[in-house]
Amino acid sequence: MAAVLLQAQLSMKRKSSQPQSCKSISHCVAGQLNCTTATDQQCHQCDGDYGPNGAAYSSVNNGSECRKQCSWRDDSSACYPGSCTDANCTCSSGFLGPDCMTLGSGQAPVLPEHRATLEGSTTLESPVVNGSTDTVYTNVRDFARIKIYWESSYQPVGLPNSSAGGHPYIHNVSLGVVWARVEAYVNRSTTLISSIAEQNCSTTTDGVHFSQDSPAAILVVCEHTFNVNYSSWTPVTGDVLRYDVHSTNGGYLKLYDRDSNNTIITRYYNGQTVSGYSTFTFDFDDPYHCVDVGSGCRTTMLNVGSDVTSQATMTITLQGWADDLAGIKEYNLEVRQLSGNHGNEMTEIFDIPAVYSGVYSGVTNSSQNVTLPRVGVSTRVYSIVLTTVDNAGNFRLSRRFVFFDDDPDDVTMQNNASVRLLSATKETDYEWLIDLDSSGGMTSVVLDWTNRFINIHHLNQGFLKPIGSYVNATIDDDYDQNFGQRGRAAVPNALGVTEFRVFYDIDHSGGRTTVNVSDDNSDNWSNEATNTQATYNLTLVDSDSIRFWVEARDIAGHFVRDSVLVHADSSPPTIQDFKLIPGLSGISVECTTFDEHSGANTVKWRLFHVDNGTEMEHVSETTPVEHIDPEGCNPATCLCVPIGDCYSTNYKPSFVVDDRAFEYYITLTVTNHAGLATSATFKTEWRVTPDNVDQTAESLAKQTNDTSSISADDVATAADLLDSIANAQDTSPDVTANVIKIVNNLLQVDTGELYKTTNTSRIVRALEKQIANVLAAGKNVSEVTSSVAVIAMNLDPSLVVEGLQFVALSDRGETTSLLDDNFEVYYGTNSTDVPLEKVEASVKIPDVVLNQLPPDHPVQVSFVLYDSSNLFRSQRIEDSQSTENPQTIGCLIISASLLNVSITDLPQERPVVITFNLHQAFRQNGHSHQTETCIFWDFSLRDGIGDWSTEGCRKGQPTNGRIVCLCDHATNFAVLVTSPMNTVDEDAEDLVSQSNDSSSIDAGAFDQIADQLDDIVNSQDTSPEVTANVIKVVNNLLQVDTREFNDSESAANSSSRIVRALERQVWNVLAAGKNISAVTTSVAVVASHFNAGALLNGVVFAGLSGGGGSESLADEDIGVFHGSDGDIPLVKVEVSIKLPEEILKLFPTGSAVPISFVMYENSNLFHSQQVDNASSTEFPTAIASRIISASVPNVSISDLPYDSPVYIVIEFPIPQVMSPMENTEQTETCVFWDFILRDGIGDWSPEGCRTDQLTNGRIVCLCDHATNFAVLVNIHGKKFTSLALDIISKAGCIVSIVALVITIAIYSSLRSLRSKTPSRILISFSLSLLCLYLVFVAGIEQTSSRVGCIVVAVLMHYFTLTSVAWMGVEAASMYLKLVRVFNSDVEHFMIKASVVAWGLPSLVIDVILAVDYTVYDNEYSCFLKPGAAFFFGQLLIIGLVFLFNAVIFVLISRKFLCRDKTLQSTANTSKKKQGTTMKRLQNIAAVSLLLGMTWVFGLLSIFEASSFAFQVIFAVCNSLQGLFIFLLFVVRQEKIRASVMARLRGRNRVDANATTAASVSKVISNPEEDKEPGSNELTDDSILSEKYEKDNGAPNSPETAETTYL
Repeated sequence: MAAVLLQAQLSMKRKSSQPQSCKSISHCVAGQLNCTTATDQQCHQCDGDYGPNGAAYSSVNNGSECRKQCSWRDDSSACYPGSCTDANCTCSSGFLGPDCMTLGSGQAPVLPEHRATLEGSTTLESPVVNGSTDTVYTNVRDFARIKIYWESSYQPVGLPNSSAGGHPYIHNVSLGVVWARVEAYVNRSTTLISSIAEQNCSTTTDGVHFSQDSPAAILVVCEHTFNVNYSSWTPVTGDVLRYDVHSTNGGYLKLYDRDSNNTIITRYYNGQTVSGYSTFTFDFDDPYHCVDVGSGCRTTMLNVGSDVTSQATMTITLQGWADDLAGIKEYNLEVRQLSGNHGNEMTEIFDIPAVYSGVYSGVTNSSQNVTLPRVGVSTRVYSIVLTTVDNAGNFRLSRRFVFFDDDPDDVTMQNNASVRLLSATKETDYEWLIDLDSSGGMTSVVLDWTNRFINIHHLNQGFLKPIGSYVNATIDDDYDQNFGQRGRAAVPNALGVTEFRVFYDIDHSGGRTTVNVSDDNSDNWSNEATNTQATYNLTLVDSDSIRFWVEARDIAGHFVRDSVLVHADSSPPTIQDFKLIPGLSGISVECTTFDEHSGANTVKWRLFHVDNGTEMEHVSETTPVEHIDPEGCNPATCLCVPIGDCYSTNYKPSFVVDDRAFEYYITLTVTNHAGLATSATFKTEWRVTPDNVDQTAESLAKQTNDTSSISADDVATAADLLDSIANAQDTSPDVTANVIKIVNNLLQVDTGELYKTTNTSRIVRALEKQIANVLAAGKNVSEVTSSVAVIAMNLDPSLVVEGLQFVALSDRGETTSLLDDNFEVYYGTNSTDVPLEKVEASVKIPDVVLNQLPPDHPVQVSFVLYDSSNLFRSQRIEDSQSTENPQTIGCLIISASLLNVSITDLPQERPVVITFNLHQAFRQNGHSHQTETCIFWDFSLRDGIGDWSTEGCRKGQPTNGRIVCLCDHATNFAVLVTSPMNTVDEDAEDLVSQSNDSSSIDAGAFDQIADQLDDIVNSQDTSPEVTANVIKVVNNLLQVDTREFNDSESAANSSSRIVRALERQVWNVLAAGKNISAVTTSVAVVASHFNAGALLNGVVFAGLSGGGGSESLADEDIGVFHGSDGDIPLVKVEVSIKLPEEILKLFPTGSAVPISFVMYENSNLFHSQQVDNASSTEFPTAIASRIISASVPNVSISDLPYDSPVYIVIEFPIPQVMSPMENTEQTETCVFWDFILRDGIGDWSPEGCRTDQLTNGRIVCLCDHATNFAVLVNIHGKKFTSLALDIISKAGCIVSIVALVITIAIYSSLRSLRSKTPSRILISFSLSLLCLYLVFVAGIEQTSSRVGCIVVAVLMHYFTLTSVAWMGVEAASMYLKLVRVFNSDVEHFMIKASVVAWGLPSLVIDVILAVDYTVYDNEYSCFLKPGAAFFFGQLLIIGLVFLFNAVIFVLISRKFLCRDKTLQSTANTSKKKQGTTMKRLQNIAAVSLLLGMTWVFGLLSIFEASSFAFQVIFAVCNSLQGLFIFLLFVVRQEKIRASVMARLRGRNRVDANATTAASVSKVISNPEEDKEPGSNELTDDSILSEKYEKDNGAPNSPETAETTYL
């Protein structure tokens, strides 16, 4: 009303100002037009302009025009949704029409879901895929109703805000679903035959009404259910039921009518309609097979192959199936086991899963392999059922059967029945006839095998019964198996057997000669069908036997045969010599059983106990008496009966009693073949077995709870039981926990009882064994008792690559017992979390051990902690209690081990690290002199009982007040605390006093001081006072000349122990983190931890020459130098040692390196057997320098690179034993004290050391290891004698090389010589010697090349052995030709000799090279090193061959020297005797040369008194051995000279042979020319000639002259 009044006022005002002549403006409100001229008119208000409330027309162009706008008026557009410019409307997307009131396709509603459900006896859903036009097939006729459900919704898109954007006249807008509808009807073919229903939906399922005036902006859900009326329609195959659903959107727009006081105008939107449908198709026809329609189809609907099979895998095929409408949906194939256990028919078993179940979709044929199960008894009858299903749910079944039997032994014989002669006695199971027709007439016998044969599975399982109808559905006869071997019809059988056949034979030898039945004589078998008896009339007499065979076959063709043999007897067997023998694992019975007539047949024993007068049988067994081969029948243990069988008369059954609650009895019954029996009953004894290990462990744990009542015998018994429990390998948690409880309990037993027995060690081992069993089974253990904790784990190897640590913490609260939360296992990166200040005990296994495990193999580790040492009874500790240094265990005992991995010989830098917090009583409170020793329990001591040992363990740097032990192995560790009555310091001071007066120390006192020094060092007291006193004692003992003692070996041993004691004391100090620098008059010690950077150029320890002229050591003379050699005053160095920087590689990067240096003024403590033995020879030796050593504790400095050796510089004085003239002939050798020699005493050795060029007049030694070094001087003439022997050897070898080349050339060029065995042997021998000489001359001194030198050494060794071997061959040949003479031929002698002489030496060398090739690496000469290889591989072989040759030499010499007694009386002239003697001596010399008799001088040269003389003789004889062979076997032989001269003169072969023959006729063929007339003397040459005539042909042949030995 106020707006109207305002407009009227404005109109009146403007009207009053409007001129009368203004031009009109269309749609301007009357009275609102104004102008000053005829052309500048203005409209102050247009028609329907309501300002901000909207305008039908608006003033534009400065009031000169009223332009139409979108508005509420009918002649205008509201333009919503859209935008309007001067009445021009632009609709929003999806809206159409001049007024945007038509919804386009983009604004159509949606049907997110629609479905229908047919309901009745069953329900059926339309296609689940929304919008699918696929039909759903059904074969249901009685659907009562159809329920149709659909959803629709509409959400406007792009609708602008009606209250803004130029639409002030809009009251409100509403859009949504306004209408829905459904129809359902039935079509047959294309004709509508039934309309089920039509229905509009205006209310949602939630009760919300919707229409044009009330659009639904929410999801509209409609559901209608319609009854299906069958009065006008009966479903048939092919009918289609369809439903359609529709949904329409729309709404309204309400406007303000500004012209009518804002009344509301309503306009409606034109919407879009969407539809959907689904169908159901009815199909009542089953699938069918093509055979069924008579189409001539020959395919098989279901083929399973043979219906009786032994093959577990069968191939099932199907094809030829069809369905005309719905189509085949799938094939369901099931293989089920048939059961015949109930009723008279076999039926399918549905209580268990099908053997096979498969569904095949979308195929027209299929082939499937099915494997029948073989679990348990595999014989089964199976039903194969194929269900063919169409898409409407119609189906048809077909069925086949398979009888599966793969057990060829399933036809068996029942023990409760037998093949028997009913005419025989029943008491003997019808096997013996005791009543025969004495007249010899016919005896009628009835053979019966009723119930003997059975196929228990076929029978009991009813496999042969008829097969009933399929219970789950109907199978048409045409589709079922009513045919085949195993069809539905029953299979005729008798106890599962379908056929019996019988065969018999009679003999008169107890059945031993009856025929052996087989399939080959099947024609002689009688088919007895299913009869189980047959009657036969037989002529029988005593001792006759008749054997019947009966064969039973089953449906699968499997068969079994049984036979019966009948004899006669009437006397019972005998039992005697009855004995009961208990054993370790059971009880055995021994007795003698026999029967003289029929023989013992069976022995039955039954075990039972008597409970209230009733025998309760536990087990029984019947065994046949052992048959013995008659040839092996011992009358003491065997008896043969008349029918020919022999039986053992000894019987030894054994059994185990596994229930200790009863007294057991055993009855023994012996039955003979006539059925007569003898019995005996006796009582048994109880014996425990592993079967009750769980109960045993539990019981023992309870029994040991009361430790006060446990005696030493009880401990021994417990140890036995623990052994048995562990050996049972039961790894269950209960058993393992009880084992640990038992050990825990036994730890509490009074030590007085424990120490009466030696079984405590077995208890520890039993626990370890049980833990190992658990780990081997892949299980873990974590058990903590009051005194024992066990942690055993199978760990992933990736977790423990940085080591593994087991830690026991000290937070026990108020109790002293072990607690679960006191134990931790650290591995990997968490190892840094160990709270060191709380560690009670810990053990860490280094990564080097874990790296030994195979990849991906679990780390099977176990840790054990003992709170007490009661189970570790130590003889060492017990013995110490009566001494001044009693010992005890001062900490917990901890152990670590890896399953099947030996943790031993670990590197020094990677030890097992064990940390102990000593018990409160031993934590150095007032015990400053107590010593702690790292120990482990060594089970190898005391015959396996074990004791504490220190081997391989050392103390490390203490950490957080804890003792740290470093060991190269893993086992049970502890700390041994020694609390001396006297302090170690006091003992050391006393020992200094005892050793001050060196002149009063005899051999006994020297040994005693060594013992006491060992004790002091073993106490591991590293105080400066004790260390200083140890050094003083060693200094004093260096003044003692132990060589004057009578027992030099004992003195040497004590001296070596003293040196080692000093070394250990120094190492103890370094291990404790301390340093030493001490110098006395005769010994200087410097030990320090060197920074790694200071060792980059090595470190030098030197003794310098002072200016005081004293030979004693002084502080200022001892120095340690770092860096380059330029820092060392070389001109003052008397002795120095430099360790190379290579030693840094033995330590972790950046760690400090502990090094100890020791210098001894003299060698009195280094008692050398080598030096002592040489002192009495012409080549004495002496130590001509101070002795200096360097070492790194517990690290072996050895095998250093050739270019980085330990460098020792020594200036030594001329020994007093040398004169100035003698000094020029001395030789110096760099040596070290090798503690390995002389069984640990040690001696000087040059191994690994070499002498370098002199430096500043000082000897330089280079060694590949570090220890005690010195210079050994060979004082007289070694150089001279060596030079002389070298000249002799090389000159002789060169001459022999020339002589051997000529000899080999001559013998090889003369065919008649080289074809004879003696000449071939000589050629081979000469060739071997030639090679030996060549290698010796060319390579013996070529030590500059290590590889070349090794090759030379190997060749020297080889040709030495081959030369000796050919000497042996010469000896064997001479023995055969010259001594044995008759029957001396050896077939292929030369081939065999060559194999031995050339082959065996190579075998010896191959073995040596394979074991240790370094024995050929001799830096002094290219020859085999002295040692085992030299003695056994060379000297022993040479000695054995020489011994053999010596015997042959004596025999041959005797042949030459002895004459026939009949010829000794013959007179000889003096001239002839002289000639014969000379010839004989030449022959002996030749033989000795061939047999190597000159080598005896080499063996004699080992005797020192005359070694040089024999060395010279040996060198001359053996280097010239080739020359001697040339002289004796070429020059000396006239026939060979003649042949050579003939060749040289160019004569033909015939002339040469003639010449040779002439010479031979003089020497061999006609030896009488050298005799005086009438002489009958038999010369040596005639002996040889006679032999070689025999061996090589007629004596006058041309070749004879070229085939002699000598």
